[in-house]
Amino acid sequence: SKVFVAMRDFCKTNTDIKYLMVTTPDRLTRSVTTYFVLKSEFEKLGVSIVTAHSSAELESPMREFIETMMITLANMEHRERSRQVKQALQRKKEQEDKGRS
Repeated sequence: SKVFVAMRDFCKTNTDIKYLMVTTPDRLTRSVTTYFVLKSEFEKLGVSIVTAHSSAELESPMREFIETMMITLANMEHRERSRQVKQALQRKKEQEDKGRS
């Protein structure tokens, strides 16, 4: 996305930036794959993605585990909402079709 490219380019030219802070990992993306691609891109620039509520121990295995669970949960919730909306639209369409019969 344009925002990611702008952030990445800003970090490339401002090498004193060491952290990209987000409130929660899913504010960056709800895709598990995309999140880890973005994380890798920033790590190549020497920038760590941290959450606003992360502990002071920034590189701990527990923090990485929690981060992975947070992005996985956000992805699951997003997919579940999408499924529910599709089902509701399908039911509405079926009801409208019955009303026309």
